[in-house]
This record gives sequence, C-alpha cells and structure tokens, in this order.
Amino acid sequence: MAYPAKYPPAVNPDNWNAVVDALGGAGGGGNATCASYIIFNDGTDTYARNGSDGTIDYGGPDDEGGADGADDAAVLQAAIDVVNAAGGGKVFLKSQVLATAKVTVKPYVWLQGGGCLAEQASIKTTTDIDLIEMKEHSKLSNIRLDVWVSGYTKNALTISDADSVQKWDIKVQDVFFFHPIAGYAVGGNAIYLESSDPTCGVFYCVFDTVHTWGVWNKAVNLYAETNGSINGNTFKSLAMFSTAYGFYNDVNGVAYINNNVFRDSTFQEYDNHAVTALYDNGGIKNVFDAIYVADVGAAKTSVDFTGATYNSLRNCYISGIASALGTVPVDLSGTVVMNGGVAKYYIHSGSSTGTAMEQTVAHGLASTPTKVILWDIESGAGPYQSSVADATNIYVTAANGQDWGWEAKV
Repeated sequence: MAYPAKYPPAVNPDNWNAVVDALGGAGGGGNATCASYIIFNDGTDTYARNGSDGTIDYGGPDDEGGADGADDAAVLQAAIDVVNAAGGGKVFLKSQVLATAKVTVKPYVWLQGGGCLAEQASIKTTTDIDLIEMKEHSKLSNIRLDVWVSGYTKNALTISDADSVQKWDIKVQDVFFFHPIAGYAVGGNAIYLESSDPTCGVFYCVFDTVHTWGVWNKAVNLYAETNGSINGNTFKSLAMFSTAYGFYNDVNGVAYINNNVFRDSTFQEYDNHAVTALYDNGGIKNVFDAIYVADVGAAKTSVDFTGATYNSLRNCYISGIASALGTVPVDLSGTVVMNGGVAKYYIHSGSSTGTAMEQTVAHGLASTPTKVILWDIESGAGPYQSSVADATNIYVTAANGQDWGWEAKV
C-alpha cells in the first residue's frame, strides 16, 4: 500500500471567518474563542492561529514565531508550548499534521481534533518515531493517530515517568489509532504506559472510547521497571482489532501494575494472546469487567495469566480459538479471584480431557466454585447444573467432540 499524501484542508488562511465556521458543529469544539490556537494547513504551509485575535503567531510561509511553516509538527508544538507556558488551554487541530518528530502534549493542554475518524484532522507519521507523548494534567480527544510505517518499533502514544515526574490526571477520549501497513517489530505499541522511576509512577489516567486497528504489536502495553508503579488507571469502551497482542503487561524486577480497570471493551482478531498478564513480581492485580475476546490466532490462548496473581475476570465472554486445536481457549494458570463476579467461557470440542462421556476441565479459579452451569452450544439445550466440581476441575458428563459452554463463580 502506498503512503498517501498529506490530506489538504479546504481552508484559506486569509479567510478568518472560514476558520471560525469550521470550528462550529458536532465535534468542532464550539467557536474560535474556545481554542487558544487553531492549527490548519493551506496545502503548502501549516499555521497556528491565535484563537483570541486571529493573528498567525507560528508557521506559515513567513515562519512566524520562528516555527517553520513547512514543518507541521514544529508549528503544532510551538502552539502547545505557548499554551502550556500561559497556564493551559485548548489547541484545536483543523488539518492533518504530518509529524517527523514527537509531539508532546504538555501539562494543562487539551489537544483536540475534528473527529476521531477524520483523516483531514489527524496526526500522521511515515517515520519510525514515538508519535505523541502526554504529560501530567493533559488531554487528547476527538482525534486520529495514523502510523504509516512498516515494521514500526515505537509508540503511537506514550505516558512515562522517565522524566522523574509523576504522571496522573491524563485523559484520552475518542481517539482512533490506525496502522494499516503490514509488519510489526518488537515494540510497535498503540498505547504505552511506562514506569521506570520508583519515586513517581503512572496513576489515575482515563482512556475512554479508544479504538485501535491495524498491525500493532501490542494495542495496550503496560511496562514497569524495578519498583515502578502503574496503578489505578481506567480503560473503558476500548475496541482493539487486528494486532499481535491486545492488552499486555510486563515488568522488569519487582514492580507493581495494580488496580487498573478494563471494562466494556472488545479484543478481537489477534495473532497472539488477546489479554496477557504474565509476571507476578510485586503483584499484578487488575480487573477485567465485561470484556469480549474472540478470533484469537491459531494455537494461542485468549487470556494468559501465567505467573500473575489476583487478576479479576467479571462478566467476560472469551472465545474464538479454532476447535480443532484441542486446547482450552482460556489459560488461567495463575490465581484468578472472581470477587463474586461471573466468568463465561466457551469450551470447544477436544478442549477437555477424559474418555467416553466423562470429561474434566480445569477451571483455573482461586477455589472450588460455588456455582457451575453448563449448556450445549450446538443444540441450545440446558443450562444444566454440574454435578461435581472441586478446587481444580469441573467434571462433566458430555461427549468428547461436543461443543458446550460453562459459567462458574466462586
């Protein structure tokens, strides 16, 4: 697939009324006075127009403010910097920005686009770079992030305490991460949260209505170095499609990725595990509530909690592995605490062990289930109460090769 040219907007930089009108309506963020700066492009140069008086403060053919009008990201960054220095405000993106260097959304700056599916108001790169970094007390909304790089190794959006400043109170809302180019490398994350400073951490960030599509290595990657902490962040209404991993956490040494909540979200079409929480170094205690997982790649588990403890699955629908593989689609080899919630799993033919009509399924729960319900997927018959379950297994009277489902809670 060829890289498309930068999307040209239909805005004349000399027509201030057209810029003001363009900011009205759905997703437009109101009138011009709502934004400290409006970023737009005339097809040749990029401009940062002052939302108060309409003057061009940065960019354009005259490189106002020392910002090269031919460098989209430099103009956008100049506007963000001055808004941050003034104590905060909104920067509105009217036209596409083609970035060759990272854009940093600084404290108390709200970067808003004209629509999360709108290419004409997106931030795009064709270079293997970290695209967006967000600082504490910042917001990103209603915008599309495009990565047109084969073998992408960086992060489309990064929140990190590597600068030894605690990261918190960050909002990402209505953002679409798009990577249509085939091929990914070790890296290539859509969303990357990192804690490498034990005195700081990443706390209380909110991701609301976020979508990823394309060839990402990991849609959401949480990484903590020794004594780092990623805690109390909320991810809701996520739609993660077509990537290697959906959610992934990793730690190096004793670190803490705790009390993060994922809810009302979809993870679908993966080459690898859709939800992975591998390591228990310091505690991995997160909640997955109302998660739908399906269409995971061949011979891969939908959920892999190997070595992680005390993650909670609540009201989840998890399926999508090819029935002929003979493997359970949910790997709950770590301790899973249900906290009164209900987990639903589809077990496909060949996934249980046993002979004749007696089948054994390892449920992976923290203790003996207080309730187990079975139903026949093929015929729709049931549900049936399981006659026997212990701290390790559910014992089922069902034919080997029959598709059936189970629901259990502790």
